[in-house]
Amino acid sequence: MVYEENLPSVTQVSEYSEEKPSYVQKMKVNVPAQAYASDEELELSKYVTKTKILVIGVGGCGCNTVTRLYNEIKGEKSIRDSVYSSISEYVHFVAINTDAQHLLSKTKADKKILIGKQTTKGLGAGGDPKIGENAAQESREEIRAKLLDIVGETPEEGFSKVITFLTLGLGGGTGTGASPVVAEVVKETLASPVIAVVTMPFSWEGRVRVENANAGLRRLREKVDTVIVIKNDALISDEEIRMMTALDAFKLVDDVLGKAIKGLAELILRPGEINLDVNDFLTVMKRSRREEDTVAIITIGESRGKADRGGRVKEALENALNSKLLHIDLSTAKAILVNIIGPPDLRMDEINEVMTEIYNKVGGNANIYVGTSIDESLEGRVRILIVASGVKQENVMVRPKQRGTELFKEL
Repeated sequence: MVYEENLPSVTQVSEYSEEKPSYVQKMKVNVPAQAYASDEELELSKYVTKTKILVIGVGGCGCNTVTRLYNEIKGEKSIRDSVYSSISEYVHFVAINTDAQHLLSKTKADKKILIGKQTTKGLGAGGDPKIGENAAQESREEIRAKLLDIVGETPEEGFSKVITFLTLGLGGGTGTGASPVVAEVVKETLASPVIAVVTMPFSWEGRVRVENANAGLRRLREKVDTVIVIKNDALISDEEIRMMTALDAFKLVDDVLGKAIKGLAELILRPGEINLDVNDFLTVMKRSRREEDTVAIITIGESRGKADRGGRVKEALENALNSKLLHIDLSTAKAILVNIIGPPDLRMDEINEVMTEIYNKVGGNANIYVGTSIDESLEGRVRILIVASGVKQENVMVRPKQRGTELFKEL
């Protein structure tokens, strides 16, 4: 159904809560009263909100990821045939950097923010996290204003429902130093949960960069709800990835965040037969909290072709679990969400097969959330989203390639 833009708006109010309601959100959308069959439906419509997904890249690595995902989700060539085309209006990209030249010539986003104009003069942070932090502190108000501009501010000073992904590489100056400040501003301004997707440096990048990354990860954990950690060393430890071009290998890293965005968007836009909602997703993500030895995992697997119904769910599940970058072990997960998306002929025994395998991996101590939905465009294929938190990941911290041990460098 197509609604005309000039129809009167209806104010919607929804609540988001962690354990107790923490804030009330207000969102204006244009919905004509005549579109509903009854007053009851009109009343219900006031509580239907569309969550916005905000993707913020900080520093050179984060801005590169934002650029690649922006081109894939919102680029001119991808709008018609990309799997992301239906979600493009709900995803907003922000690039934050201290390097003016990189923002100007290499970065694509809905908003670009040059931070620390007085601190760095647009020349970058020079690999110093303290300079990156000072630049972000200098530009707090500009960051706040541009976030409000892209998300939308209502006359009642409420905000639309927002979930924020923060993406960056740790070890350098801007990403490491500015990201905790940016996360803090996002929470203060939008009351948004923040999920950080970070890369750790190669172990051969040297002691200072590695120790800055480790210290930066500890600081970032204090400001975000959960963190997804990708170690760059995984790009050279896997034989298949080692033979890829550098560009293709780094696209695999971006794909981790891309899958997270796509999986979350499907929860938002496609009500299921066994339904999951945004708060189910947030509840699972928040189970990691700030424990140093745990991370969150978001992954999607899909059967490649119109496999027989006995094999397609097994193939999709294996593809979801066999990530070369995340090294997924669900046995320690505290909470897990599984969303099974299939064609109209998706059967109960297939759902049972997936969930039995998941249960056998996580055991009875984890909170398990399951949903199913139908997507006729899959044409016989099955797609499975897995979100897990509280997952213990060995050696999250990177150790430099040198003899002896060193204390992590404090920022």
